[in-house]
Amino acid sequence: SSAASDVYKRQLHHSMAKGKEDEWIMRVVINVGRRTVLCVSSDGDEKLVECDTPQEFINVVEFCKTVLEPEDIHYEEIKVARV
Repeated sequence: SSAASDVYKRQLHHSMAKGKEDEWIMRVVINVGRRTVLCVSSDGDEKLVECDTPQEFINVVEFCKTVLEPEDIHYEEIKVARV
């Protein structure tokens, strides 16, 4: 699974950095319902990672847990419709 982790690290770094080597992911906001991860860089840039499958989403979230501190991982509140 470390190979997959390396792939996500390269993809996220590449998508965030755009040539800026001193920019890194500071925090993420995870939306479980939509299977998205909003990455916020040290420069304030935002990149939305949309996962096509549940497994891809789990892989991205697990990767975030390995490279970020728990206080830098936020979850969007799940809105439940009242009937």
